[in-house]
Amino acid sequence: MIENKRIEFDNVIEGESYRSCTFSFSKNTLRISDVIFDNCLFDQADFSNSEWLDCELKRCDFSNNHFENSVFYRTKIKHCNLVGADFSNNLWKDTTISESRADYINFSGSKLTKCRIENSSLIEAYFQEVVFNGGLNTNDCDFNKSNFWNSKLKKVNLANSNFEVLDVNPTDLKGLIINQYQAVKIVQLFGVTVE
Repeated sequence: MIENKRIEFDNVIEGESYRSCTFSFSKNTLRISDVIFDNCLFDQADFSNSEWLDCELKRCDFSNNHFENSVFYRTKIKHCNLVGADFSNNLWKDTTISESRADYINFSGSKLTKCRIENSSLIEAYFQEVVFNGGLNTNDCDFNKSNFWNSKLKKVNLANSNFEVLDVNPTDLKGLIINQYQAVKIVQLFGVTVE
């Protein structure tokens, strides 16, 4: 465990844990594997084209950061600030977001395979043209006003999460898993009155 150090991002050691460290800007494309970042700060806000394999990101602030065209495999993101973070055109597999604030997060154009989001706020999140391979499991999340336009929602499970309004295309709803109260909200989106 390395603690309370300022480290060049290019010198991150595979298999190491970092707590309360600050990482300097890297000019290279990031390839991070089997690393734990706990309560760390990052000088850079652009992580585009990066790879994160078997990592844990805990208590980090990635608000409004850029992760376009990145890859996340078997990575856990917990207690992080992801407000406004751009994960568009990403490839995620077996990755979990938990206990995080991710309002306005953008996954548009991404491919998510066997991913999970739990105990997190994703108000007005963007999931436009996302491919959900194996669905998406959610638990105790707030998806109010999130946009799922042009994303096939088969096996996307929102039944144990919350929303008042979703921006969806009716033809993409087939296979969406919701509870009976959410069904009324979905029907009302299309001008149907439920008595």
